Amino acid sequence: MRRSFWLPAAGWATLAFLYLPLFVLVVFSFNSAKYGSAWGG
Repeated sequence: MRRSFWLPAAGWATLAFLYLPLFVLVVFSFNSAKYGSAWGG
């Protein structure tokens, strides 16, 4: 029986849609600059 490509792809896309914004917030929380475009120590 052939496995469907769309079900795992939709699952990974959903996980990326949910967790990628959280990951971006964690990464930018370590930035001490006032705005996210300019990185500071």
